[in-house]
Amino acid sequence: MLIESIFWVVLILIVHSYLLYPASLLFLSKARRRYELESSDREPMRRISILISAYNEEDTICERMSEFLAIDYPAYDIIVGIDGATDRTYERLREFNDERLRIIPFGVNRGKVWVLNDLCRYADGDVLVFSDANTRLDAQSLRKLERHFDDKNVGGVCGRLELHVNDGAKGSDMESEYWGVESWIKKLEGDQGMTLGGNGAIYAIRRELYVAFDSRLRIADDFILPMRLIERGYYFVYEPEALAFENSNSFKAEFFRKVKVGEAIPGTLKSSLNLTNPLRGFVAYSFWSHKIVRWFVPFLLLIAVFSNLILLTHGELYVDMAVMQFTFYFLAAIGVAGLYTGIQIPVAAHLGYFLIANVGLAVGLVRSLIKQRDARWNVSRE
Repeated sequence: MLIESIFWVVLILIVHSYLLYPASLLFLSKARRRYELESSDREPMRRISILISAYNEEDTICERMSEFLAIDYPAYDIIVGIDGATDRTYERLREFNDERLRIIPFGVNRGKVWVLNDLCRYADGDVLVFSDANTRLDAQSLRKLERHFDDKNVGGVCGRLELHVNDGAKGSDMESEYWGVESWIKKLEGDQGMTLGGNGAIYAIRRELYVAFDSRLRIADDFILPMRLIERGYYFVYEPEALAFENSNSFKAEFFRKVKVGEAIPGTLKSSLNLTNPLRGFVAYSFWSHKIVRWFVPFLLLIAVFSNLILLTHGELYVDMAVMQFTFYFLAAIGVAGLYTGIQIPVAAHLGYFLIANVGLAVGLVRSLIKQRDARWNVSRE
């Protein structure tokens, strides 16, 4: 029966993306690694340009920039593009008297990809490092990234983002745990030379490999750029010792972050269609498993519910599956209520976070399909 096939295929896809895919990566990592860093104690030899797009960051920009300027690396500069800020971000940055810092003001808020395209024209480093204005980089982070470029096959490197739990933000530890799992998956993908995307806080590429973003599309820049490197045959690897730090957001802020991710799905998918071809091998397998299926999990969950309801008269198994689904959503609803009130109930809180994150993805994707949205942004801090 068609409905039965749909029900089981949907369940298998969800289980595969969250459980079977990471398990397969673990097996591959132990069986065969395509890429391993060769240890080296040499001094860094490449000049680095750090690129940052900043909007309204006046409250934290001075503290963050002081940390950027304290990084232990012999040759680097920082280029900050002010993306039409309406506060005193530009004036605060002008307080720094350091030749390594270059400030490029833009009068109109256009969005991060526009700014990065412009900043790359000013960069003269051998390696471009992308980061965010609210990020703290470890003092050794640039050294840890740079050493990978001794391998001519490496086009880029992703560092590790650690999220510090924000005690004032409800459910912020949920996001921190989520990033811990994502970092583990990125490391396993990196063992195959194909980490699927960086994170905006810290990733690096060879300057000559930068290709301007299509600024007409709303895209995830830290995903598109690494995927272009992989498409061209270069490795994009993961360096867990290149650390970046940010404060985790509340679960409500994470919901809106997922909405933005959802809004970028059509443009991101359009820019990476070549990598969905099964003939691309491991990268296609990872792209489908880790990204595409995940992006559409909200709709797969709905299909699972409605197909299960249709199948209730087709045997006790489907009744049991319906009870399991009802229990899942009941616990998730309790978890969401607990997160709202600041009471985290074991298991339920994690299920609630999972549900909220997927609702955010669905909202963003539907919004992007109904109405084309531009690439401008609004900064939300908690």
